[in-house]
Amino acid sequence: TSSQLKGEVYEDTIRNLLALRPDVLVVRSSSRFMPEYYLSSAVVINGGDGINEHPTQALTDCFTLLNYWQVDDLHAKKILIVGDIAHSRVAHSNIRLMSRLGAEVYLLAPKTFAMKENWGQCLEFSSWDDIRCPMDAVMSLRVQKERIDQGLLMSDQAYYAHYGLTKERLESLGNACVVLHPGPMNVGIEIEQAVASHERSLILSQVSNGVLVRASLLALCL
Repeated sequence: TSSQLKGEVYEDTIRNLLALRPDVLVVRSSSRFMPEYYLSSAVVINGGDGINEHPTQALTDCFTLLNYWQVDDLHAKKILIVGDIAHSRVAHSNIRLMSRLGAEVYLLAPKTFAMKENWGQCLEFSSWDDIRCPMDAVMSLRVQKERIDQGLLMSDQAYYAHYGLTKERLESLGNACVVLHPGPMNVGIEIEQAVASHERSLILSQVSNGVLVRASLLALCL
């Protein structure tokens, strides 16, 4: 970022990084990941690109569920993702990976934050009242204010009232539903503190597992 603010173009930034002869490049960017820029000079890992994808977070989230349930896949598991899905790279990668592992992925979002295309989700809801079946897991997402070009159509208070993951709403999803959040959390906007610290919350396990999954990925690549 510093070099580009001084006038260096993106391609030259990459050439300079590759000149350091890294074994691995982990690229985290506000723009779409374009592997063609890196040629074959190094192993390249997408550490999150704009509103597109975040593959290592999805690997972490799915590993957390597999480890918690002690299963080899997510076959027939019902997973609900709630929040700003349109701008969430975490949601996009999770929809793809969870579906690939056999899960039934459901989405809940305001129409302005809904998915524009199908990446593998089963159903999309616009209200908590539309959800009639129990869920095995629910993932709450942060509103990606820094990635939204147009102003929000509702206040934080209104968003929490309509889409916040409260203890009451968690209970409506069944007494076995576990809680995920990729972080960082905005308590009182997308999630209630009582849910974040609930006995069925796997949020801190996601953090711990993120180290294991990314270390394993590096080991695999090297």
